[in-house]
Formats: sequence, C-alpha cells, structure tokens
Amino acid sequence: MKKLLLSIAAIAFASFTFAQTVITDDNFDSYTAGQSVSSQTTNFETWSGGASEEAMVSTDFANSLANSMNVVDGNDMLYFCNDKTSGIYRAEFKVLVRTGKAGYFNIEHSFGSNWAYDFYLTDNGNIDMEAQGSAVATIGTYTHQTWIAFVFDIDLDADQMVVSVDGTPVSTTVFSTSASGSADITLDCFNFYGLSGNASVTNSDIFIDDFKFSNITPPTVITDDNFDPYTAGQSVSSQTTNFETWSGGASEEAMVSTDFANTPLNSMNIVDGNDMLYYCNDKTTGVFRTEFKVLVRTGKAGYFNIEHSFGSNWAYDFYLTDNGNIDMEAQGSAVATIGTYTHQTWIAFVFDIDLDADQM
Repeated sequence: MKKLLLSIAAIAFASFTFAQTVITDDNFDSYTAGQSVSSQTTNFETWSGGASEEAMVSTDFANSLANSMNVVDGNDMLYFCNDKTSGIYRAEFKVLVRTGKAGYFNIEHSFGSNWAYDFYLTDNGNIDMEAQGSAVATIGTYTHQTWIAFVFDIDLDADQMVVSVDGTPVSTTVFSTSASGSADITLDCFNFYGLSGNASVTNSDIFIDDFKFSNITPPTVITDDNFDPYTAGQSVSSQTTNFETWSGGASEEAMVSTDFANTPLNSMNIVDGNDMLYYCNDKTTGVFRTEFKVLVRTGKAGYFNIEHSFGSNWAYDFYLTDNGNIDMEAQGSAVATIGTYTHQTWIAFVFDIDLDADQM
C-alpha cells in the first residue's frame, strides 16, 4: 500500500500460464568420465563422425555433480532440435570457461549451411553475439572458471529470440536472421565447437552442463481485461471481480476512464490514494506471464508493485518517476533505473515469471 503522487492509466491487463514439456534434459552424470559423449548418448553427436571432433565426459568441473561435457580445440558437438519451424522453445545450459582459455557455440537454421547466431566467450571475458549484417555485439561478461547460465527463449511463431545470461535478459532479436546464409525461421541445431585461432578466441576449453531443451505450450489465459465493457465514471471493482481495493475504502477505488485508452474505449485510472489489487492466488510453481500497458499523465508520475504476500512481503517496487525514469527496487538492493518513458505515451510492461527456476 505504498503511495506517491500519481495519475496513471493501465489497460489491457492480461495474465497467462505456460506449460513446459521437456524434450531433452541431460546433466551428463550417468556417463563414464574419460569416455566420449556421443558413445554414451544419442542426445549429442559429432559434426562428421571424426574422432577429433568428439568431446569427452569430464569431472574437472561440474555444475551438478559429477560430470560435464568438455569441448576443446577441434571438438565439434551437435544437439539437433529436428527442424522446428513453429512453436515456442526454450534451450538452457550452463557453460564454464577454463582459466586462460575461451569458447564458442552457435545456433543453426540448417545444419552446416545456415547459421542463425554465433556466440563467442572471448579471451578477455566478453560474451559476444553475431548475426548476419550485424556487428559483433557484446551482450555480457563472464569470469573464468565460474558457471554462466544461458537461456534461449525462441518463439518461432513470433520470429523472436530472447537471450538471458545468469537470469537477466540481455538481447531480444529477430530469430530468422542469419549469421551466414539466407533468413530462415527454422531451428535446427545447437553447435558447440572448439574454435581456435580466432581474433577473440585463441583456444577453446569449455565445459557444458545441465543442458535442457523444452517445448513451451502456448499460454492459457487466466485473465484478459481491457476495461471496455465497463461504464466510464464508475468504480472498477463495482463492475468486475478481476480487481479489488486494498481494504474496501471508497478512496482506494480507481475509476473507469475514457481520458486515455490504448484500445478504445476505456482504461483504469489510478490517482493519489487509489489502491487496486490483482490477485494471482498464491502461485508457487509454474511459468506465468503478466502484461499490461501504462500511461502517465503529463506532470504526474506513477507506481506499482509485485508482492509475495499481500500486505506483508513485497517482491519488487516499480516507480514511474516525475522525470521520466522507470526505476525498479528489490529488498536489499539499490533502486535501479531500467528504462525511460515519455508522458502520455503508452508503456508496454511484460513480466515473465518462472517460479520453478526462480527467475523473472
């Protein structure tokens, strides 16, 4: 129930739940260390069958004990996604780079002929990403001999890929872009190659662990509210059970308004003292998305929060400041500016919350 001077309008509020079907989940722990990976599983195979391409199972480093896959110079390992052209997929794995070494992997539209994106774990600790027609972009940094968590959320229907590193989204891009070849929506394979002699990767020595590839089922809509069926000038909670006030007080009630609307006709207008709640009903497992649009009236500001427990445990506070910043605050952390906004322009917020992975 934290308050500040504000006048905001929120519209097209929606809450979804996602189901995840795991296709492959490989932590390498059931294999014999010192032997080749592809001799012990069909999950991974070499580029052309050559012995020098084969990565070994190793106990040198492991994110989940006891084993990982070690890719060094000349090794060339593939995980095939089997030519996906529609649907939503998540690939996630952890990578560790040995001290004094570097690493590389790519995503391919078509095996051996059309690369989607190249990723370089450089000698100097950068994480670089490259696509056709684009300069190499540094999307993060890493520390040698520390595990890096990569997540690739690939929506082939929307032609979008979101890359996250250590739980933070670092790149949102068109997936059909190619690093070499023509644009193609196909998701064919992940390739872990022991690159050497490159300007930024002198010698490769990386460890892969906890590789998972999943199909994300299209979302089930729990709530979808654009406020348009309601009567303007009347309270929101008197016309829907989707939203309610903090304690039932009349001063807490937001009104339905026609002053601004992203989708005509209406929005919910929150001014000083209003206090509206949308309950997610104590979710503790699963993957959920909440999205809504916010407009801040000229000369005003705004605020909202996400709570673990109503009235007693806040997860995150979000401030739409007087000067046009979007600030985010978590317990024990300094306020961080995560973006900017323009008054009287709609801002689209999306929160993807994976309770199983403890990630937002």
